[in-house]
Amino acid sequence: MRDGRAFVPRLTRLSEVAETTPPRRIALDDGAVLITGAPGRLGSALARHLVDAYGARNLVLVSRRGLDGPGGGQLRADLEQRGARVRFAAADITDRSALADLLDGLPLAGVVHAACVLDDATIGSLTPERLAAVLRPKVDAAHHLHELTADRPLSMFVLFSAAGGLFGTPGQANYAPANAYLDALAAHRRSLGLPAQALAWGAWEVDMHDHLARADIARIARAGVQQQRYQ
Repeated sequence: MRDGRAFVPRLTRLSEVAETTPPRRIALDDGAVLITGAPGRLGSALARHLVDAYGARNLVLVSRRGLDGPGGGQLRADLEQRGARVRFAAADITDRSALADLLDGLPLAGVVHAACVLDDATIGSLTPERLAAVLRPKVDAAHHLHELTADRPLSMFVLFSAAGGLFGTPGQANYAPANAYLDALAAHRRSLGLPAQALAWGAWEVDMHDHLARADIARIARAGVQQQRYQ
């Protein structure tokens, strides 16, 4: 609601967007790409994609456990075999001071924020703790990344958002607004002339939805949402 008027999002066919928006090459070889949420599955898949498809050669992968996270050693070996230099950092990105220390002196070319926590809940079952647990790694961390890199000449600032932020997802009363914030942050950055893109993904086939039963997945599919695969 804005000034008493109701607004709703409208979908545009991808082909129409492609016809009006020329592709833009992203220079990633002049600095490091910071990826949050790696070596988690999504962050790891994205790191490999940036190296293979975009020629990224300098990656900084940050999570709470860093290299000690599940799959960290294998991911480093895979990326180094592809010709990339990889640095793992263990840091709490919801802590502004800790993130500032990590970024200090780091020549950045891009930021990809893929960190997240799921704790599905309806509005009636939410508590301050369950709300904070989901919002902090997405909202607080994104806000800190925005403020701490606003004066950097980045080639990209990518936020892993979710379609639930647009459509509202039953049972995700904390996750949906967290992603709505990421969408709004991307729009805000663009209004300032800063690079930003929020990727409103649907359901991922693994990792984030391992806890769903087959009946849950079937219900989501009936609503028209296909699960996303990753390589």
